[in-house]
Amino acid sequence: MVGTTTIRFGGMFSSGDEAYSGSRKEDNPSSLVDIEWDRQVWTLDLYHQASARIGFGLTFPYMEQDVDNNTTGAEEHDAGITDISGYLLFAPWEEEGEHVDEFLSPHNISFLVGLSLPTGNEQNGNAPALHFGQLGSGSIDARVGVLYNAPVGDGFRAFAGMTLLMDGGPDTARFRNGVLTDMRIGASYQPAPWASVFVTFNFIVREKNLSAGSALSESGGTWWFVEIGGSITPHGGWFVDVSVAIPIYRNVDGTQPVTDEIITAGAGYRF
Repeated sequence: MVGTTTIRFGGMFSSGDEAYSGSRKEDNPSSLVDIEWDRQVWTLDLYHQASARIGFGLTFPYMEQDVDNNTTGAEEHDAGITDISGYLLFAPWEEEGEHVDEFLSPHNISFLVGLSLPTGNEQNGNAPALHFGQLGSGSIDARVGVLYNAPVGDGFRAFAGMTLLMDGGPDTARFRNGVLTDMRIGASYQPAPWASVFVTFNFIVREKNLSAGSALSESGGTWWFVEIGGSITPHGGWFVDVSVAIPIYRNVDGTQPVTDEIITAGAGYRF
């Protein structure tokens, strides 16, 4: 709705104790990847729908993580602000006061453009050789994407999207993240005005990371998730949401740590 502002505070919780080589579990991983880890990312999200065509948002994240190396016995704890990001959503075919209830319509298309600032410390994080979970990228990164969200009928909607995350340049250690492609397709259902549920299939492809311009063998790959979640609006503009993303396929380059289920939960107010 035009003029609406949304404030949300939430967390994303992930952990893992396995390493994969290709698409199979590695029973005897090297000391570099033989780790158990857990991570919490807390975010304050702000979004404003300025007009029928334009909306923009900001995300302020804070991360904590613990990493234990099963081979060496080393333990590490990292915490701090990560890279602050902002984005703009542009729906060029939307018109003020116009409501289009069609599945196939350009009104359902929007474009995303975003940037993240290097506010996190890229030197903090486990296993510098892997750059696993560092707090920042050390550069201004760009995100671009295209989204489609359309009514199907009787409370159902279908949606799909693809975004690219591109590292803006090497950090102080001459490390650079590979391009990440995130593709999603899913559907939502609103059984009541105050409740909705959704399911999403998420396909992630990451190119190899670079160190001093050379590709790192223990990086890059493909990950598939299915995410199930929902939200309720118990009173006025208040809302609560929760979801779980379940890994269903991984095919990594080299040998890498992998994540278990990822839980996301939050609460906010819309006015």
